[in-house]
Amino acid sequence: MKKIYLSPERRPAPHGPYFGYPTLFEHDVTTSIAQKTAAALTRCGFSVKMAPPAATVRVRVAEAISWQADYYLPIHTNASSATPREGSARGPEVLAYGQPGGISWRACQMTYEELMAIYPAATTRGVRQNTTFYEINSTPMLSVYPELAFHDNGADAQWLVENQGAIAEALCRGVWGKLHRPRRGGLAAALPFPAAVPAGPAGGKPCTNLVGKSAFHDKIHTFHLFGLTFTQGSAIIFV
Repeated sequence: MKKIYLSPERRPAPHGPYFGYPTLFEHDVTTSIAQKTAAALTRCGFSVKMAPPAATVRVRVAEAISWQADYYLPIHTNASSATPREGSARGPEVLAYGQPGGISWRACQMTYEELMAIYPAATTRGVRQNTTFYEINSTPMLSVYPELAFHDNGADAQWLVENQGAIAEALCRGVWGKLHRPRRGGLAAALPFPAAVPAGPAGGKPCTNLVGKSAFHDKIHTFHLFGLTFTQGSAIIFV
């Protein structure tokens, strides 16, 4: 079973005030989205661990490594202004380790596309390289770092607050798309994504036909699959 580690914003109020929402802050909203993401990932057959709220990023990364996570997912919202005035920047972006076309970049692109599929405006922030954030440069597993939208912009703040469930499902689809799309014989073979279902006794039927044994990452030079060990350059391709 693939292991997904979730790390929502750890800093509580007054960090990250939401424009137009005097009592909401980045920690509150990203923690709520992370909880919904955890439920969606569990429905899809993943094992999920969420970071302790007060844990530092170093503690979180160490815990994820100890747990042998396959995929590390920080969850943040963005800001373009350090003042109480409304910021003008809008839209999702995802921070990637490595270069365009690499494994990390492609995983981040999948998450970005899922977010843009539900985001209401035509922004083009895209995937951006970042090698300075600790949760990106110190995670040996695959790391995907979404900045969901700008909490200091009124329209973005409203979208974040009112669409937490949809955002969680988009993040889940990003994980699913990366970990469940092996390329065999040059043909992409995507497994169907288990759709969201209403909560209740029936619950959701998780898909358990998972592929592989660990995540794949630009920062790792060997990996394990079906009991075999592969080194960088082995003749196996994943998309």
